[in-house]
Amino acid sequence: MKQLFPLFFIEIKQLAVLDYLSKWSQKKRQAESQGKKGRAAFIPSTQLHQVMSFLEKIPADILAHISYKSHAYSPALMHIEAYIKDNPLQVKEHLCFLQCIYVSLDEPNGVAGVAAVRQDEPTLDQQVIQYL
Repeated sequence: MKQLFPLFFIEIKQLAVLDYLSKWSQKKRQAESQGKKGRAAFIPSTQLHQVMSFLEKIPADILAHISYKSHAYSPALMHIEAYIKDNPLQVKEHLCFLQCIYVSLDEPNGVAGVAAVRQDEPTLDQQVIQYL
């Protein structure tokens, strides 16, 4: 148990850094685009471009799992939904995780919706989650 405790804080710190970078890039992009008039394409500054490319390289499913482990369930849902939207063929692999997020958010309609989408017979664990 002692070994898991520091790992949990590392994940929280990583999530905090990523969250900060995301908010910073949104504000910076807003500030840079306000000075532009007309329909010209937005060209970010070098600094903003580097941060945006770094953030784009992080897979949304990894962000979802880190968020979930850090008890940040709403961001976990946002990231896994973004991942599923970009990778619709991989929905089946993430249904159980999606259902766990809905349980953590106390969203019975989401849990029921995932159960309805599932095509194969749910495992005993998945059935328990469905009726929590």
